[in-house]
Amino acid sequence: MSSNQIKNPYLDTLSLNAKFNRFSAKGPGVLLFLLLITIVSFSAWQLWRLAAGPEITLSNGLITDDYNYSNDLVFDLSGETSRVAFFYINDIEQPINTDGTFDYSLYTPRGFSTIEVRAVDRYGRTEIVSVPVYNNSPALSDSNQEQLAADAINQFHQINNS
Repeated sequence: MSSNQIKNPYLDTLSLNAKFNRFSAKGPGVLLFLLLITIVSFSAWQLWRLAAGPEITLSNGLITDDYNYSNDLVFDLSGETSRVAFFYINDIEQPINTDGTFDYSLYTPRGFSTIEVRAVDRYGRTEIVSVPVYNNSPALSDSNQEQLAADAINQFHQINNS
């Protein structure tokens, strides 16, 4: 057997290390680079959160460019918020769920009205969404006034208790 045919595994490993030496980390440069990228990425994410104000998204059934038609005295308003510290409906502060969702039943008078939903973040920036409503519930007459009022109150209590 000639000396050219003898395989030494240690020498093969050294030759592989020499081939891939350009891919190895040399000193703390790579770690510092990764640390710098991490810090820059985290800072950009935090700055985006600071720059973005509060957000209100109404549920799919609600529209803001035309009237929402209702045949009941109680109007259901629901949606989601993000980056909100204070939440108001018609200038009355309301609590929101921990996941940012809200679901309220509001009395709306007969005819045209507007519900104003306002969100304020911790820096005082505000987003306002106006929800126009046309309530076409039957007019209250002396004969059905008590019954319709009792039905509206019962419906309101059922919605809020569920």
